[in-house]
Amino acid sequence: MKDLNLLPNVAYTAQNVSPTEVFLIIFDGSKVIQQSIRLEGNSIRYVLRPMKEDFNFVVLGNGQLVFTPTSITQ
Repeated sequence: MKDLNLLPNVAYTAQNVSPTEVFLIIFDGSKVIQQSIRLEGNSIRYVLRPMKEDFNFVVLGNGQLVFTPTSITQ
């Protein structure tokens, strides 16, 4: 989260803006998978669950992901 400058408790969308597919896996602080998405090349936007500060991301592939905030949850 910190490396990507993402804020905790904010809903984001993820979009692959490159022509090659990408896999996104999000782990919580206990190393439990919270979300896993296969993003095709030039994908639609996928809604991600709000995350906590200790969440980590694994991105597999040569694509480029764009994260966009959608709302703030309380």
